Amino acid sequence: MNLSNKVLKLLGMKIASQMLETEISSETRLWRSVITLAVEDVLNKSQSRHESVLKAEAHDWFVDGGEDFEFACYSAKLDPDFIRERYLGALDTGHVTFTKKQHLQVKYTRMYETMKKEKNVQKRKRLQKIVEKLRQKLFKS
Repeated sequence: MNLSNKVLKLLGMKIASQMLETEISSETRLWRSVITLAVEDVLNKSQSRHESVLKAEAHDWFVDGGEDFEFACYSAKLDPDFIRERYLGALDTGHVTFTKKQHLQVKYTRMYETMKKEKNVQKRKRLQKIVEKLRQKLFKS
């Protein structure tokens, strides 16, 4: 598995050395790739809507530390608490950041998805106005 310097730096030497082990099962390697991809997603600097949403989803995955996150870590034979601590530390030190445009992209996408699901016509119209304002902000940024 090839890991970028940024991923290795974020994970730290302890986890990085485990991630680079070669004598592991294919399943373990697969789950380590899932975690690596999530790290790469949060480090992505792209301003595109799709990439910004992926970044936010990966961020939420690390921060929430839910069952899916824990399952992935245990399946990768890694300590979920340690992985989460490393991520939160990277947030605190500014190694993981979100630009204003990335925040707007995520907010716009989530609001748009909420609007599409809304059945109440009045609520939907209010959400449409919010979505349109967010769209205008995106075009200005």
